[in-house]
Amino acid sequence: MPESYRDHAQRTERDRDLRVGDRDREAVADFLREQHLAGRLETDEFQERLDRCYAAKTYRELDELVGDLPREEARRSIRQSWRWPAVAFAPLLIAAIVLSHGHLLWLAVPLFFFVGRPLLWRSGGRHARWGLWSCATTESPARGNFV
Repeated sequence: MPESYRDHAQRTERDRDLRVGDRDREAVADFLREQHLAGRLETDEFQERLDRCYAAKTYRELDELVGDLPREEARRSIRQSWRWPAVAFAPLLIAAIVLSHGHLLWLAVPLFFFVGRPLLWRSGGRHARWGLWSCATTESPARGNFV
């Protein structure tokens, strides 16, 4: 679910009767639009839910609109589940080729730079770009300015 709407998912049963704000309604409307674009809602059903969304007064009414739709976290985990096996498989494949064919050892360096490194960057997110070569300082140690 959208970030701003996710907070209310942990509320107790009594809190579901609290009134919602415009931000909550917009978050649910955006979520419904995403589901419509993904093909999970037909146009008529989407329009009906959107009208009910903007007319909703409590969290309970918003929950009824999105209760039967898959959550964003579930989709994200399915998409990311294939990455680690792919990242682990690439070095094993390269090692098997190099060990079985000694004369193909020269292929290891270009394969690492053109295949292995981009796979590692994509799987690790934005902080994995530099890996072991990241700098701990932004200024020169000679100046005495450290982060």
